[in-house]
This record gives sequence, C-alpha cells and structure tokens, in this order.
Amino acid sequence: MIRAGLVLFVAGVAGFWVTGILFSLVLPLVWLALKVGFFVGIVYLIVRLVNPEYADKLKEKCCGGRAVKS
Repeated sequence: MIRAGLVLFVAGVAGFWVTGILFSLVLPLVWLALKVGFFVGIVYLIVRLVNPEYADKLKEKCCGGRAVKS
C-alpha cells in the first residue's frame, strides 16, 4: 500500500515537472517561432508587392538553390 502510494506520488511529481517544462519553455518558444514566421511572411509579401525582383533575390539568398520561382 505504501509502495503504491509512493509510485503515485512520484508519477504526480513527474507529471507536474513535465507540464511545467511544457508550459514555461516549449509553448512560448513555439509561439515565438509562429510570430516570427508570420512577421517574415508579411514583410516578404509587402516587398514582393513593391519590388518583385528584389523579393526573388531575397528568396534566393534565404533559401539558396531550393527557391521556387513564382
């Protein structure tokens, strides 16, 4: 009985630890990556509207040979 209680306690502590790492480290980093990606996409679209040739140069510089011609 004591052993089962100890196992449940350790599982609960591990669960709180994993949840704490998830909510304090992983999710903010994912949110930051999404915001940066969104900002870069918006800036690229604005540059593409103003100067399509320069946008293609940026895409070539960023993506190298993988850039897809649009």
